[in-house]
Amino acid sequence: MCCRAHAQTGVPSSVPSLDSWKALETPAGADLLARCSELELRHPAHLARLRCDYDADVVAAAVELTLARRAARTKFPDLSGSLWADRVGLEMASSPAAAAWKAARFVRLLGRASHVYDLCCGIGADAMGLARAGLNVSAADICDVRAWMCAKNARCETRVTDVTDMELEPGVAVHIDPQRRSGVARRTPRLEDLEPSLEFARSLMEQKRPCCVKLFPGVRFDQLPAGEVELLSERSRLRQALLWTGLLAGACRTATLLDSGATLSGKPGAAPIGPIGAFVHTVDPAVERAELIGALAGQFGLTTPHASSGLLNADSAIDSPFLRPYRVLEELAWSLARARRVVRSLGGGIVAVKTRGKTVDPDRVQAQLRGKGERALVVFVLRFGAKVRCVICESVQHSELGMQDVQPQADGSV
Repeated sequence: MCCRAHAQTGVPSSVPSLDSWKALETPAGADLLARCSELELRHPAHLARLRCDYDADVVAAAVELTLARRAARTKFPDLSGSLWADRVGLEMASSPAAAAWKAARFVRLLGRASHVYDLCCGIGADAMGLARAGLNVSAADICDVRAWMCAKNARCETRVTDVTDMELEPGVAVHIDPQRRSGVARRTPRLEDLEPSLEFARSLMEQKRPCCVKLFPGVRFDQLPAGEVELLSERSRLRQALLWTGLLAGACRTATLLDSGATLSGKPGAAPIGPIGAFVHTVDPAVERAELIGALAGQFGLTTPHASSGLLNADSAIDSPFLRPYRVLEELAWSLARARRVVRSLGGGIVAVKTRGKTVDPDRVQAQLRGKGERALVVFVLRFGAKVRCVICESVQHSELGMQDVQPQADGSV
Protein backbone atom coordinates (compact mmCIF):
# COMPACT_ATOMS: atom_id res chain seq x y z
CA MET A 1 0.00 0.00 0.00
CA CYS A 2 2.84 2.37 -0.79
CA CYS A 3 1.81 5.66 -2.31
CA ARG A 4 4.01 8.01 -4.36
CA ALA A 5 7.03 5.93 -3.39
CA HIS A 6 10.61 6.85 -4.13
CA ALA A 7 11.95 4.37 -6.65
CA GLN A 8 14.83 3.03 -4.54
CA THR A 9 13.44 3.01 -1.00
CA GLY A 10 9.72 2.59 -1.56
CA VAL A 11 9.11 5.36 1.00
CA PRO A 12 6.14 7.59 0.13
CA SER A 13 7.37 11.12 -0.50
CA SER A 14 4.96 12.47 2.12
CA VAL A 15 6.10 10.09 4.88
CA PRO A 16 9.20 10.71 7.08
CA SER A 17 12.08 8.23 6.94
CA LEU A 18 12.06 4.96 8.82
CA ASP A 19 14.80 6.15 11.19
CA SER A 20 12.59 9.08 12.18
CA TRP A 21 9.71 6.73 12.98
CA LYS A 22 11.94 4.41 14.99
CA ALA A 23 13.16 7.39 17.01
CA LEU A 24 9.62 7.70 18.37
CA GLU A 25 10.14 4.43 20.27
CA THR A 26 12.86 6.01 22.44
CA PRO A 27 12.15 7.83 25.73
CA ALA A 28 12.76 11.15 23.97
CA GLY A 29 10.34 10.11 21.23
CA ALA A 30 7.73 9.21 23.81
CA ASP A 31 8.12 12.66 25.39
CA LEU A 32 7.72 14.27 21.97
CA LEU A 33 4.55 12.28 21.27
CA ALA A 34 3.15 13.30 24.65
CA ARG A 35 3.73 16.96 23.82
CA CYS A 36 2.17 16.51 20.37
CA SER A 37 -0.94 15.00 21.89
CA GLU A 38 -1.60 18.24 23.78
CA LEU A 39 -1.05 20.65 20.88
CA GLU A 40 -2.97 21.99 17.90
CA LEU A 41 -0.49 20.64 15.40
CA ARG A 42 -1.57 22.80 12.49
CA HIS A 43 -0.44 25.91 14.37
CA PRO A 44 2.94 27.10 12.93
CA ALA A 45 4.16 28.42 16.29
CA HIS A 46 3.61 25.06 17.98
CA LEU A 47 5.55 23.24 15.26
CA ALA A 48 8.38 25.76 15.39
CA ARG A 49 8.67 25.28 19.16
CA LEU A 50 8.89 21.50 18.74
CA ARG A 51 11.58 21.83 16.07
CA CYS A 52 13.68 23.89 18.49
CA ASP A 53 13.75 20.96 20.92
CA TYR A 54 13.83 17.93 18.57
CA ASP A 55 15.19 16.88 15.21
CA ALA A 56 12.94 18.25 12.45
CA ASP A 57 12.48 14.86 10.74
CA VAL A 58 11.52 13.21 14.02
CA VAL A 59 9.05 16.03 14.69
CA ALA A 60 7.56 15.40 11.24
CA ALA A 61 7.10 11.72 12.10
CA ALA A 62 5.60 12.55 15.50
CA VAL A 63 3.16 15.02 14.01
CA GLU A 64 2.14 12.57 11.30
CA LEU A 65 1.62 9.76 13.80
CA THR A 66 -0.36 11.99 16.16
CA LEU A 67 -2.64 13.22 13.38
CA ALA A 68 -3.12 9.67 12.10
CA ARG A 69 -4.02 8.41 15.58
CA ARG A 70 -6.54 11.21 15.99
CA ALA A 71 -8.07 10.29 12.65
CA ALA A 72 -8.07 6.60 13.64
CA ARG A 73 -10.48 7.15 16.54
CA THR A 74 -13.40 6.46 14.22
CA LYS A 75 -11.92 3.67 12.11
CA PHE A 76 -9.88 1.94 14.82
CA PRO A 77 -11.50 3.08 18.10
CA ASP A 78 -9.90 0.31 20.15
CA LEU A 79 -6.41 0.85 18.73
CA SER A 80 -6.15 4.55 17.96
CA GLY A 81 -3.81 5.26 20.87
CA SER A 82 -1.35 2.51 19.98
CA LEU A 83 -1.67 2.23 16.19
CA TRP A 84 1.40 2.96 14.09
CA ALA A 85 0.23 4.69 10.93
CA ASP A 86 0.46 7.67 8.66
CA ARG A 87 -2.70 9.34 7.42
CA VAL A 88 -2.53 8.05 3.85
CA GLY A 89 -1.84 4.52 5.05
CA LEU A 90 -4.73 4.80 7.49
CA GLU A 91 -7.09 5.94 4.76
CA MET A 92 -6.16 3.03 2.49
CA ALA A 93 -6.35 0.43 5.27
CA SER A 94 -9.24 -2.00 5.61
CA SER A 95 -11.54 -1.36 8.54
CA PRO A 96 -11.36 -3.88 11.40
CA ALA A 97 -14.75 -5.24 10.33
CA ALA A 98 -13.63 -5.77 6.73
CA ALA A 99 -10.36 -7.36 7.80
CA ALA A 100 -12.11 -9.71 10.25
CA TRP A 101 -14.71 -10.66 7.64
CA LYS A 102 -12.04 -11.68 5.13
CA ALA A 103 -9.99 -13.50 7.75
CA ALA A 104 -13.04 -15.53 8.78
CA ARG A 105 -13.34 -16.93 5.25
CA PHE A 106 -9.66 -17.93 5.22
CA VAL A 107 -10.19 -19.80 8.49
CA ARG A 108 -13.48 -21.38 7.45
CA LEU A 109 -12.25 -22.70 4.11
CA LEU A 110 -8.54 -23.31 4.76
CA GLY A 111 -8.44 -24.02 8.48
CA ARG A 112 -7.12 -22.18 11.50
CA ALA A 113 -3.33 -21.80 11.65
CA SER A 114 -3.06 -21.95 7.83
CA HIS A 115 -0.23 -19.95 6.29
CA VAL A 116 -1.33 -16.76 4.45
CA TYR A 117 0.74 -14.17 2.61
CA ASP A 118 -0.49 -10.58 2.98
CA LEU A 119 1.10 -8.79 0.02
CA CYS A 120 1.18 -4.98 -0.22
CA CYS A 121 0.31 -5.07 3.48
CA GLY A 122 0.47 -1.33 4.15
CA ILE A 123 0.10 -0.46 7.84
CA GLY A 124 -1.11 -4.00 8.51
CA ALA A 125 -4.89 -3.71 8.94
CA ASP A 126 -5.60 -6.93 7.04
CA ALA A 127 -2.60 -8.65 8.59
CA MET A 128 -4.02 -7.79 12.02
CA GLY A 129 -7.34 -9.38 11.08
CA LEU A 130 -5.66 -12.50 9.71
CA ALA A 131 -3.39 -12.88 12.74
CA ARG A 132 -6.21 -12.36 15.23
CA ALA A 133 -8.14 -15.12 13.50
CA GLY A 134 -5.32 -17.52 14.30
CA LEU A 135 -3.69 -17.61 10.86
CA ASN A 136 0.06 -17.71 10.30
CA VAL A 137 0.72 -14.44 8.47
CA SER A 138 3.70 -13.47 6.36
CA ALA A 139 3.41 -9.84 5.24
CA ALA A 140 5.35 -7.82 2.70
CA ASP A 141 5.41 -4.29 1.32
CA ILE A 142 7.77 -2.34 -0.91
CA CYS A 143 7.65 0.60 1.52
CA ASP A 144 10.01 0.10 4.47
CA VAL A 145 8.02 2.48 6.70
CA ARG A 146 4.70 0.74 6.04
CA ALA A 147 6.25 -2.72 6.42
CA TRP A 148 7.66 -1.64 9.79
CA MET A 149 4.23 -0.32 10.80
CA CYS A 150 2.66 -3.63 9.82
CA ALA A 151 5.16 -5.54 11.95
CA LYS A 152 4.40 -3.28 14.91
CA ASN A 153 0.62 -3.43 14.49
CA ALA A 154 0.10 -7.07 13.48
CA ARG A 155 3.12 -8.56 15.24
CA CYS A 156 3.78 -10.84 12.32
CA GLU A 157 6.71 -11.65 10.07
CA THR A 158 7.09 -8.73 7.64
CA ARG A 159 9.48 -8.19 4.76
CA VAL A 160 10.45 -5.11 2.77
CA THR A 161 10.42 -6.17 -0.85
CA ASP A 162 8.81 -5.79 -4.23
CA VAL A 163 6.18 -8.51 -3.93
CA THR A 164 6.51 -9.35 -7.62
CA ASP A 165 10.04 -10.57 -6.91
CA MET A 166 9.11 -12.80 -3.96
CA GLU A 167 9.44 -16.55 -4.06
CA LEU A 168 6.23 -17.74 -2.48
CA GLU A 169 5.78 -21.14 -0.93
CA PRO A 170 3.70 -23.30 -3.31
CA GLY A 171 0.02 -23.60 -2.49
CA VAL A 172 0.01 -20.97 0.26
CA ALA A 173 -2.97 -18.60 0.16
CA VAL A 174 -2.56 -14.92 -0.69
CA HIS A 175 -4.33 -11.71 0.26
CA ILE A 176 -3.13 -8.84 -1.92
CA ASP A 177 -4.05 -5.17 -1.92
CA PRO A 178 -2.69 -3.53 -5.09
CA GLN A 179 -2.79 0.26 -5.06
CA ARG A 180 -3.08 3.00 -7.64
CA ARG A 181 0.25 3.84 -9.30
CA SER A 182 1.87 7.13 -8.39
CA GLY A 183 1.08 9.97 -10.77
CA VAL A 184 -2.36 8.58 -11.71
CA ALA A 185 -4.90 11.28 -10.95
CA ARG A 186 -8.05 9.81 -12.47
CA ARG A 187 -11.09 10.31 -10.24
CA THR A 188 -12.29 6.79 -11.06
CA PRO A 189 -9.42 4.26 -10.91
CA ARG A 190 -8.95 1.59 -13.54
CA LEU A 191 -7.44 -1.86 -13.33
CA GLU A 192 -4.50 -0.75 -15.47
CA ASP A 193 -3.71 1.89 -12.83
CA LEU A 194 -2.98 -0.73 -10.17
CA GLU A 195 0.46 -1.70 -8.94
CA PRO A 196 1.24 -4.58 -8.84
CA SER A 197 -0.81 -5.15 -11.95
CA LEU A 198 -3.76 -7.47 -12.23
CA GLU A 199 -1.55 -9.67 -14.37
CA PHE A 200 0.59 -10.37 -11.32
CA ALA A 201 -2.49 -11.35 -9.36
CA ARG A 202 -3.55 -13.52 -12.29
CA SER A 203 -0.17 -15.27 -12.21
CA LEU A 204 -0.76 -16.12 -8.54
CA MET A 205 -4.12 -17.63 -9.41
CA GLU A 206 -2.59 -19.68 -12.19
CA GLN A 207 -0.36 -21.28 -9.55
CA LYS A 208 -3.54 -22.87 -8.13
CA ARG A 209 -3.17 -20.98 -4.86
CA PRO A 210 -6.22 -19.57 -3.03
CA CYS A 211 -6.34 -15.81 -3.49
CA CYS A 212 -8.23 -12.77 -2.27
CA VAL A 213 -7.61 -9.59 -4.27
CA LYS A 214 -8.81 -6.36 -2.68
CA LEU A 215 -10.11 -3.99 -5.37
CA PHE A 216 -12.00 -0.71 -5.63
CA PRO A 217 -15.82 -0.97 -5.64
CA GLY A 218 -16.16 0.50 -9.14
CA VAL A 219 -14.06 -2.22 -10.77
CA ARG A 220 -15.31 -3.57 -14.09
CA PHE A 221 -16.32 -7.15 -13.43
CA ASP A 222 -15.90 -8.21 -17.08
CA GLN A 223 -12.16 -7.48 -16.86
CA LEU A 224 -11.55 -9.77 -13.87
CA PRO A 225 -10.31 -13.36 -13.92
CA ALA A 226 -12.81 -16.08 -13.07
CA GLY A 227 -13.80 -16.19 -9.41
CA GLU A 228 -16.30 -14.90 -6.90
CA VAL A 229 -16.75 -11.14 -6.66
CA GLU A 230 -17.87 -9.90 -3.25
CA LEU A 231 -18.94 -6.32 -2.52
CA LEU A 232 -18.60 -5.07 1.06
CA SER A 233 -20.61 -2.21 2.50
CA GLU A 234 -20.28 -0.66 5.93
CA ARG A 235 -22.68 1.93 7.33
CA SER A 236 -24.47 1.88 3.95
CA ARG A 237 -21.32 2.85 2.03
CA LEU A 238 -19.42 0.68 -0.39
CA ARG A 239 -15.97 -0.10 0.98
CA GLN A 240 -14.31 -2.84 -1.05
CA ALA A 241 -14.71 -5.22 -3.93
CA LEU A 242 -13.02 -8.58 -3.40
CA LEU A 243 -12.07 -11.21 -5.95
CA TRP A 244 -11.96 -14.66 -4.36
CA THR A 245 -10.39 -17.50 -6.32
CA GLY A 246 -9.43 -21.14 -5.88
CA LEU A 247 -10.55 -22.81 -2.65
CA LEU A 248 -11.69 -19.44 -1.31
CA ALA A 249 -14.27 -18.85 -4.05
CA GLY A 250 -17.92 -19.74 -3.71
CA ALA A 251 -20.90 -18.12 -5.43
CA CYS A 252 -20.71 -16.09 -8.61
CA ARG A 253 -21.47 -12.80 -6.89
CA THR A 254 -21.96 -11.82 -3.22
CA ALA A 255 -23.07 -8.69 -1.37
CA THR A 256 -22.13 -8.36 2.31
CA LEU A 257 -23.19 -5.87 4.96
CA LEU A 258 -20.37 -5.69 7.48
CA ASP A 259 -22.54 -4.02 10.12
CA SER A 260 -24.87 -7.01 10.43
CA GLY A 261 -22.93 -9.80 8.73
CA ALA A 262 -25.83 -10.32 6.31
CA THR A 263 -24.88 -11.79 2.96
CA LEU A 264 -26.72 -12.29 -0.31
CA SER A 265 -25.28 -14.50 -3.03
CA GLY A 266 -26.48 -15.36 -6.49
CA LYS A 267 -26.19 -14.62 -10.17
CA PRO A 268 -26.41 -11.07 -11.55
CA GLY A 269 -29.85 -10.07 -12.77
CA ALA A 270 -32.46 -7.33 -12.80
CA ALA A 271 -35.76 -7.17 -10.96
CA PRO A 272 -38.99 -7.42 -12.97
CA ILE A 273 -40.70 -4.13 -13.82
CA GLY A 274 -43.90 -3.28 -11.97
CA PRO A 275 -45.96 -0.33 -10.75
CA ILE A 276 -45.10 1.54 -7.59
CA GLY A 277 -46.97 -0.03 -4.69
CA ALA A 278 -47.87 1.10 -1.21
CA PHE A 279 -44.19 0.96 -0.26
CA VAL A 280 -40.89 1.48 -2.04
CA HIS A 281 -37.52 0.33 -0.75
CA THR A 282 -34.02 1.58 -1.37
CA VAL A 283 -31.37 -1.11 -1.72
CA ASP A 284 -28.03 -1.34 0.05
CA PRO A 285 -25.28 -0.25 -2.37
CA ALA A 286 -23.48 -3.60 -2.06
CA VAL A 287 -26.52 -5.39 -3.49
CA GLU A 288 -26.91 -2.94 -6.34
CA ARG A 289 -23.21 -2.85 -7.21
CA ALA A 290 -23.07 -6.66 -7.13
CA GLU A 291 -25.98 -6.64 -9.61
CA LEU A 292 -28.04 -8.79 -7.23
CA ILE A 293 -31.21 -6.67 -7.17
CA GLY A 294 -32.94 -9.39 -9.18
CA ALA A 295 -31.92 -12.05 -6.66
CA LEU A 296 -33.13 -9.95 -3.75
CA ALA A 297 -36.39 -9.07 -5.50
CA GLY A 298 -37.00 -12.73 -6.26
CA GLN A 299 -36.74 -13.72 -2.61
CA PHE A 300 -39.57 -11.38 -1.64
CA GLY A 301 -41.59 -11.23 -4.87
CA LEU A 302 -40.74 -7.56 -5.48
CA THR A 303 -40.66 -5.44 -8.63
CA THR A 304 -38.93 -2.24 -9.62
CA PRO A 305 -40.56 0.83 -11.22
CA HIS A 306 -37.58 1.20 -13.57
CA ALA A 307 -34.36 -0.73 -14.07
CA SER A 308 -32.22 2.29 -13.17
CA SER A 309 -34.30 3.54 -10.24
CA GLY A 310 -32.60 1.59 -7.45
CA LEU A 311 -36.06 1.09 -5.89
CA LEU A 312 -38.09 -2.03 -5.18
CA ASN A 313 -41.90 -2.01 -4.91
CA ALA A 314 -44.06 -3.90 -2.41
CA ASP A 315 -47.53 -3.86 -0.93
CA SER A 316 -46.05 -3.93 2.59
CA ALA A 317 -42.79 -2.86 4.20
CA ILE A 318 -40.14 -5.56 3.98
CA ASP A 319 -37.94 -6.20 7.02
CA SER A 320 -34.52 -6.96 5.53
CA PRO A 321 -31.06 -5.58 6.32
CA PHE A 322 -30.61 -5.01 2.57
CA LEU A 323 -33.70 -2.81 2.24
CA ARG A 324 -34.87 0.50 3.67
CA PRO A 325 -38.66 0.90 3.37
CA TYR A 326 -40.67 4.06 2.68
CA ARG A 327 -44.45 4.45 2.74
CA VAL A 328 -45.67 5.97 -0.53
CA LEU A 329 -47.94 8.98 0.01
CA GLU A 330 -48.14 10.35 -3.51
CA GLU A 331 -46.72 9.67 -6.98
CA LEU A 332 -46.78 12.24 -9.76
CA ALA A 333 -44.98 13.54 -12.81
CA TRP A 334 -42.18 15.80 -11.65
CA SER A 335 -43.08 19.44 -11.27
CA LEU A 336 -41.58 21.57 -8.56
CA ALA A 337 -44.76 23.58 -8.13
CA ARG A 338 -46.99 20.49 -7.93
CA ALA A 339 -44.60 18.71 -5.57
CA ARG A 340 -44.54 21.77 -3.31
CA ARG A 341 -48.33 21.82 -3.15
CA VAL A 342 -48.47 18.13 -2.24
CA VAL A 343 -45.82 18.54 0.45
CA ARG A 344 -47.81 21.42 1.97
CA SER A 345 -51.06 19.42 1.85
CA LEU A 346 -49.35 16.52 3.66
CA GLY A 347 -48.15 18.79 6.45
CA GLY A 348 -44.55 18.44 5.35
CA GLY A 349 -41.70 20.22 7.07
CA ILE A 350 -38.15 18.95 6.58
CA VAL A 351 -37.81 17.26 3.17
CA ALA A 352 -34.99 14.96 2.06
CA VAL A 353 -34.64 14.75 -1.73
CA LYS A 354 -33.11 11.65 -3.27
CA THR A 355 -32.20 11.56 -6.96
CA ARG A 356 -29.84 9.97 -9.46
CA GLY A 357 -27.81 11.12 -12.41
CA LYS A 358 -28.20 14.83 -11.56
CA THR A 359 -31.88 14.72 -12.49
CA VAL A 360 -32.29 17.62 -10.06
CA ASP A 361 -30.08 19.45 -7.59
CA PRO A 362 -31.18 17.79 -4.32
CA ASP A 363 -29.88 20.53 -2.02
CA ARG A 364 -31.66 23.26 -3.93
CA VAL A 365 -34.90 21.31 -4.41
CA GLN A 366 -35.21 20.23 -0.79
CA ALA A 367 -34.83 23.85 0.31
CA GLN A 368 -37.57 24.81 -2.17
CA LEU A 369 -39.88 22.01 -1.00
CA ARG A 370 -39.46 22.54 2.71
CA GLY A 371 -42.75 23.37 4.40
CA LYS A 372 -43.87 24.71 7.76
CA GLY A 373 -45.36 21.46 9.03
CA GLU A 374 -43.84 18.91 11.37
CA ARG A 375 -43.97 15.85 9.10
CA ALA A 376 -40.59 14.67 7.79
CA LEU A 377 -40.88 13.56 4.16
CA VAL A 378 -38.64 11.88 1.61
CA VAL A 379 -39.05 12.85 -2.05
CA PHE A 380 -37.59 10.68 -4.80
CA VAL A 381 -37.09 12.51 -8.10
CA LEU A 382 -36.03 9.92 -10.65
CA ARG A 383 -35.89 9.54 -14.39
CA PHE A 384 -37.90 6.57 -15.64
CA GLY A 385 -36.80 6.46 -19.26
CA ALA A 386 -37.87 9.71 -20.92
CA LYS A 387 -40.09 10.73 -18.00
CA VAL A 388 -39.16 12.22 -14.63
CA ARG A 389 -41.34 11.00 -11.77
CA CYS A 390 -41.71 12.19 -8.21
CA VAL A 391 -42.52 9.80 -5.37
CA ILE A 392 -43.34 11.45 -2.05
CA CYS A 393 -42.88 9.17 0.95
CA GLU A 394 -42.21 8.93 4.64
CA SER A 395 -39.71 6.61 6.30
CA VAL A 396 -41.01 3.44 7.94
CA GLN A 397 -39.74 3.16 11.49
CA HIS A 398 -38.11 -0.04 12.69
CA SER A 399 -40.85 -0.53 15.30
CA GLU A 400 -43.42 -0.67 12.49
CA LEU A 401 -41.56 -3.47 10.72
CA GLY A 402 -42.22 -5.82 13.61
CA MET A 403 -45.90 -5.60 12.74
CA GLN A 404 -45.29 -6.98 9.25
CA ASP A 405 -45.53 -10.69 8.61
CA VAL A 406 -43.57 -10.98 5.38
CA GLN A 407 -41.46 -13.99 4.51
CA PRO A 408 -39.14 -14.60 1.55
CA GLN A 409 -40.73 -16.53 -1.30
CA ALA A 410 -37.60 -18.56 -1.95
CA ASP A 411 -35.22 -20.51 0.24
CA GLY A 412 -32.41 -18.53 1.76
CA SER A 413 -32.21 -15.66 4.18
CA VAL A 414 -31.58 -12.00 3.72
